[in-house]
Amino acid sequence: MGFFVLLDPSRSSAGVFNLPHFVPMGEFAVGVEPEVQFSSPAIVGVNLKYTQGVSDINNFVGILGTGGSGRGFRVGGSFTFDIFPDIDNQPGIGLGLGALYVQLPAAGSIELAGTPYVHKNLTLGGSIPIEPFVAVPIGIALSQGTYQAIASLAFGALFQHSQHFRSVVELGVGLSNTSTYLSGGVVYYH
Repeated sequence: MGFFVLLDPSRSSAGVFNLPHFVPMGEFAVGVEPEVQFSSPAIVGVNLKYTQGVSDINNFVGILGTGGSGRGFRVGGSFTFDIFPDIDNQPGIGLGLGALYVQLPAAGSIELAGTPYVHKNLTLGGSIPIEPFVAVPIGIALSQGTYQAIASLAFGALFQHSQHFRSVVELGVGLSNTSTYLSGGVVYYH
């Protein structure tokens, strides 16, 4: 029974949220991300995310969250590489490398993932700044000497409301040992 709980695909996910939006060196962002995972049973949770601009091509993202139905406390982080910046007509292309500890009913799990992503700043109707993104979080989940491959496909967009505030909507499609999820939230940039 413990083996099934540890490798239950409804217990793993790799959300993207504002990972694709580059924060300049010395600046930061703080966001709150409610999420619903469409598993059986459905899982509701919330994540707090802190992003720090580290260099001209790197950001650090810290994650702290909680949830119900077996996917409880979680803590971790990611380090992003803004490989090709979003300038002129060129979309931004980057990679996030991260680790996330998740408390499951029988034991904890460590999820290690790489998240290649593509994003582009656009203006809808000439006045609404939007930044759509596509990402493919892929990696492994480790728990008590066992592992499983995890992968999902995430689509989302950041909507700029002011210089300091953006909202985010994201849909993640579970591909391998992950749940399909819907998340959203708000981010403050400074």
